[in-house]
Amino acid sequence: MNVRGIEARVSKLEAGHRRDGEFYLMWREPGADIDASIAAADIAPGTKVICPEYFGELPVPSARWVSADTRVPKQEEECIYQTVIGHMAKRVITDTDLRENARGRGPDPLASEMTDLELNFAIFGVTVQ
Repeated sequence: MNVRGIEARVSKLEAGHRRDGEFYLMWREPGADIDASIAAADIAPGTKVICPEYFGELPVPSARWVSADTRVPKQEEECIYQTVIGHMAKRVITDTDLRENARGRGPDPLASEMTDLELNFAIFGVTVQ
């Protein structure tokens, strides 16, 4: 068995064990379908998966479990921000949205209490069914 095969097998075994308070960080190539990527990984039902696009040098980083205390490498963090910007650029902003923001609603109290990891899950997260 080659190194890539071993890495794939370890990722598959890790994905099969759901952990409370942790999320499974699984990168995908730009433009890859999120549902197809998660289905191909054969992840256990109930697992909370964060699956952003990876814009760094290939190959994409290995999938792994992360918690609120996990430090994501700078290059991966930049890919998360780039994916967020890409999603925001696709979002249609209506006149109503602009008027509501102009009223100064202030930050969402729920979002202000979330960790970075919980915010990433809110944006990119999928709970496997």
